[in-house]
Amino acid sequence: MRPFGCLVGLSAVALLACGTSPELDADSAPTQAEGAALPVLAPGSSAWSYSEPRLEYRGNRRASAVAVDRQGNAYVLAAFDPAEEYKFSLLSFDPSGQQRWRRDFPARLGPEFDITTDFWGNVFIASSSDPSLDLGGGPLGTRAFVAKFSSSGSFLWQKPLCDSAEVFSVTTDSTGAVWLGGSVAKGCNIGGGPLWELNDSAQGFIAKFDALGEYVFSRAIGGRGDRVIVQDLAVTADNGVVVVGGRYVFSESEYIRPFISKFASNGPHRWFREYPEAYGEFWDVDVDQDQLVVVGTYSLDFVFKGVSYPATSIFGTGLVVTYTSAGSETWLRRLGSWVKAVSARAGQVAVLASVGSSSQPLPFPEQVDVSGNDGVLGLYQANGTPIRARGIGRYHQSGWDVALSPIGVATVTGNEDNVSDPTGYTATLNVFGLVP
Repeated sequence: MRPFGCLVGLSAVALLACGTSPELDADSAPTQAEGAALPVLAPGSSAWSYSEPRLEYRGNRRASAVAVDRQGNAYVLAAFDPAEEYKFSLLSFDPSGQQRWRRDFPARLGPEFDITTDFWGNVFIASSSDPSLDLGGGPLGTRAFVAKFSSSGSFLWQKPLCDSAEVFSVTTDSTGAVWLGGSVAKGCNIGGGPLWELNDSAQGFIAKFDALGEYVFSRAIGGRGDRVIVQDLAVTADNGVVVVGGRYVFSESEYIRPFISKFASNGPHRWFREYPEAYGEFWDVDVDQDQLVVVGTYSLDFVFKGVSYPATSIFGTGLVVTYTSAGSETWLRRLGSWVKAVSARAGQVAVLASVGSSSQPLPFPEQVDVSGNDGVLGLYQANGTPIRARGIGRYHQSGWDVALSPIGVATVTGNEDNVSDPTGYTATLNVFGLVP
């Protein structure tokens, strides 16, 4: 396995010469996507990297997110702190890492945000805004929003939501409709009436808008006796949606428990699973054909398919778990102290984890040296068989989000090289394409 150190310190897009490697046999080469320009690369090699200073340092909250379209183009949403004024940027890279276009907005991005694409390569971003934000359709005001851009970066539409909403996740279905998930407080009406009026605490929600930005439906998730936190959602093959996160049940425990839930395309609930013995949350979910892949962390005991998996560290244990579209549990793997992001595509599963300590064994066939690294990128087959892993940085923020392309490249975004200056901490935006 090649060391990842050759990625550190680059200041522009570059093809990385991390030593030579044999080419893949024709039978094992990844399928070239239409429009993709990246040459065939051996597993474990590095494809490209991009670096930019003054990323906003957000501690345990991510400051960048990534999505990849079916042509292999990558789209990055990143929050910057340029000393005097905040800004955020929407950047696009082709499969070889060359920048296609960029849009900069002189406003501070909300504490939670996400990015996704649709079948046609349109780009959707969702977050909350400050009063000065104008994406192209007029000032949004201080409220949550979702906005759509073309694959070439042109503004198409924006949809303001409400002041009390936070959007954690955005995804699209096969019709181009956009789904949102997050939290909402009393009095929020995003199109179908107030979502939450039962008490003063925030509650989880999901909402759907069509491809033109017109309201379809919305619903709060939770009731009087609990609080639900929606961390992520993903569309299934039937255009329904699976939702993951954490749930507090006030009468039973002070601990938050991981959950996964499925809703139909028009909103009705279909099935639900939660893990009351575990103290933790599911953070991210993706769908590949009939398989739902979920990642997260827990600290007590996780019971899966009737088997108990006690946490391996007081700091938490990372989880990768999968389900069928009907909710049946299929396989479980543990990795590091927490797993924050997942991308599943074409029979492969890529995850980003924090190993916490290099002394923790990594359950992969190759010997993995993560000395000096806290982040790790792991690759599994669709049946859960570990393939390989590699260290990706000194801090758990060194990898925040991952998206697999049609040719098997994992585009990772995160921050590295945290620097203290008179205004506080800043970081460097890193975006890199790896063949896992």
